[in-house]
Amino acid sequence: MKYEWSDGFSVGVREIDKQHEQFVSILKKLQNAATKGEDMKGIDAILIELTKYTKQHFDTEEKYMKDFDYNGLEEHKSEHNKMLNRVYWFSSHRTKSDTNVLALKLSDFLEDWLIQHIASMDKEYVSCFKENGLK
Repeated sequence: MKYEWSDGFSVGVREIDKQHEQFVSILKKLQNAATKGEDMKGIDAILIELTKYTKQHFDTEEKYMKDFDYNGLEEHKSEHNKMLNRVYWFSSHRTKSDTNVLALKLSDFLEDWLIQHIASMDKEYVSCFKENGLK
């Protein structure tokens, strides 16, 4: 992976940071599997884990945003949906012969997306979350 988890990616909310760190771990797993030529079944298992975990994380963020009346909720949800749609597209449009190449492209996209998303959108909700007692 181009990036390793570091405190620079932290939003300062423990629960969210742990989830972001876990997401990076799953991305590494996807990238490693694709690099090593893992078969379609192995890639599928990681994609299922990735999708399930991503939904869980997005649900967590969006629940807090809703509970705390965060103004950027709808825009944030829209970005979350765009990312999930990319994962779904990959899952339904690959073939056995291109699974590893597309898995690498997907992991690169997701890694870049995550870094950009944390740096911009996620850091915007930090003050709202902290004002409402999250640490």
